[in-house]
Amino acid sequence: LTDIIRTVCAGLQEAGYLAAYYVNKDWYNRMIYPEQLSEYVFWYARPGVEKPDEACALWQNEIMSTGGEWPGVETDGKNGSDTDISFQDFPTLVKNKGLNGWKIENPVSIDTTMDVHKARGQWYGVKCSAADPSKIELYAGTPDIVTVIPVRRTQTEQFFLVVPIGQPGQSTGIWTRPLGSRGNPLGSGPAMAGRKIRRPAGLFSGSLKLGIGPVLSGIGPIA
Repeated sequence: LTDIIRTVCAGLQEAGYLAAYYVNKDWYNRMIYPEQLSEYVFWYARPGVEKPDEACALWQNEIMSTGGEWPGVETDGKNGSDTDISFQDFPTLVKNKGLNGWKIENPVSIDTTMDVHKARGQWYGVKCSAADPSKIELYAGTPDIVTVIPVRRTQTEQFFLVVPIGQPGQSTGIWTRPLGSRGNPLGSGPAMAGRKIRRPAGLFSGSLKLGIGPVLSGIGPIA
């Protein structure tokens, strides 16, 4: 079953759609290998509990038999429906990644795929290129691990300094997004690449792998 899910989701991703899979607790525990599906959105059917007992992007929190209802919605002539809670800003994510038919308005390319070794307080330079570089934002997924400083800008390029400020054991990703937008990307895919940066005591070192697209991942974990 895991292979079937992976095949379908990979096909959806290749076609430019946000891919997700939906299972309940029993299937999650007995029928699939969730660790092999981490790059796809997990929609968890777990109604009637206070909170989901597995990490998920979308939670089906109620069905009719557990009291699910929504104003104006009837099922078989009765008031009631399934309800879901999203833990991700899917409209922003889909638009920023150019999925589901959305076009990326200002695609961004990155100049670097390499390992980086820097001491705490030193810096690493990142060059982002786009038709309108004034609309590029480079940011850390987790605060207080690195500082991102925009510096020089040309007609088609925006330069940033990434300065490690974190402690051993911490981690973060480095991403791009349109300036002023919000919403963290999920998983990985054609528009997103990512590796880890490790930080031994006193050093900020490891692997920084940057992809091409509106979203990329970069720095983490520090060890």
